[in-house]
Amino acid sequence: MYENPNPNSVVVRAKHAGDIVGASTCEGAGYNEYGYVLVATDAAADGRGWMREEAVVQI
Repeated sequence: MYENPNPNSVVVRAKHAGDIVGASTCEGAGYNEYGYVLVATDAAADGRGWMREEAVVQI
C-alpha cells in the first residue's frame, strides 16, 4: 500500500493475499502502465492509501 499512486512512493503498509482492506471511494489513478485504487488506512498520513489494482479483489 502506497502513500501516493506511484510505484516510487513511500510504502505505508504491506498487504498480502487474503488480507482485507477498507474501501475509501471508487476513486482510481494511473501511473505509466500501473493502475491504482484508493483504500482506507490509518497508516497513511491522510488516511488514504493506494494499492495496485491487480492486487485488489472485490468481496
